[in-house]
Order: sequence, then structure tokens, then C-alpha cells
Amino acid sequence: MKHHKQLWDLLVHSPEDKDIFNDTYLKLTYKYNPDKDFIEQFKWVFNQLKGAYKRDARCNIHYQIDESRLDIPEYLKDEEAVPDKGTDIVTKLKAILSV
Repeated sequence: MKHHKQLWDLLVHSPEDKDIFNDTYLKLTYKYNPDKDFIEQFKWVFNQLKGAYKRDARCNIHYQIDESRLDIPEYLKDEEAVPDKGTDIVTKLKAILSV
């Protein structure tokens, strides 16, 4: 609480920064090193998290998968449609592809 306003004014410039600020506080509750300057540690963790969140967001935008592509095809759900050559999915797929 001693440095809250100072750090907030220094680091929070957007709505996303508010969440990162809170995450930084939580992370420092178990990562804090009393031998190092608190403000420097806080800024370092804040910037580390901010960079990680930006990279994650960028990846999620470019690599989104349409939910329908994750559905199991009906012919794999129907046990009768798959020749009985084993129970594992690889064997079932090989059986389907060989038909």
C-alpha cells in the first residue's frame, strides 16, 4: 500500500493495465525478494506480464480455430459405422480410410 499510488500512476495507462497491475500484485505476494527494491521488482514483473499478455493476445487472434472443426465427426461417434478392427482412435481412422 505504501507504493500503490506511485506505481499505479507510473504503470496504469489503459483498462488492460488495471488487470495486469492486479496480477502483478498477486504474483509478487509469492515472488517478492526482500533483498531487492520493491518498486523495481514490481515494474519488472508488470512489464513481464504485459509483454506475455500481448503475445498471447496476438497469437489468439491469428490462430483461432473454428469451434466446428473441433467437433468429433458423426461417423466416429457411431460405433456401427466403424469396422471393428480395434478400439483406439488411430485404428478406427485407419479402418475408415481404408473403406
